[in-house]
Amino acid sequence: MDWVDILIIFFILIEIVLIWYNKITKLNIKDIIKDSFEILKTNKKSESIFIKSEIVVIFIIPLFISLLLAFRYKLLNADANGLINMENMNLMIGVFSIFTGFLVNLLAIVLEKFVYIKSENDTKQEIVGKTKIAKNLYRALMLSTVNSILIIIVSTFTIIIKPNNAVLFTIISACMYYLIIVFFLFLLMVIKYFHSLYIDR
Repeated sequence: MDWVDILIIFFILIEIVLIWYNKITKLNIKDIIKDSFEILKTNKKSESIFIKSEIVVIFIIPLFISLLLAFRYKLLNADANGLINMENMNLMIGVFSIFTGFLVNLLAIVLEKFVYIKSENDTKQEIVGKTKIAKNLYRALMLSTVNSILIIIVSTFTIIIKPNNAVLFTIISACMYYLIIVFFLFLLMVIKYFHSLYIDR
């Protein structure tokens, strides 16, 4: 990794920090992510708390799996084996660009159909239940979309800098494995909420 790569990483980090902490910019998605994580909470004694088992399954276990997969290839050349090579990164950009477009279309459909989920014969409790499922479906779609965009960004970043440093290679590998695993867990969540919404029609 030469000085040009270091400058690229430096300016990307500055961009991320400015977007994340600048409340004026319209690119700040912190509130979207924060609201979307409400899907992992449950109401208990009039207080919203995170469901620990879901946090472990969705975030903690995939982290360990990703690290193990990344360290498996840490001594190999970046283009020789593992997930991180230019061909795979181009494939990731193509595949997850399609996923992103698909998820954005699903978001539009969910928002459009949200007003039609209620039936005239529904009780107040049923309406509350359907509304909660619809909101959770929206949140799961948002998390999946953001995750998909992150995969595209990391893939593009990898193609630009072409990592040949073992440490950087391991970090990027772990990030990619983690994002992909979590993406498909969010996708399962989306399918589950679509099913729940259909069953409760």
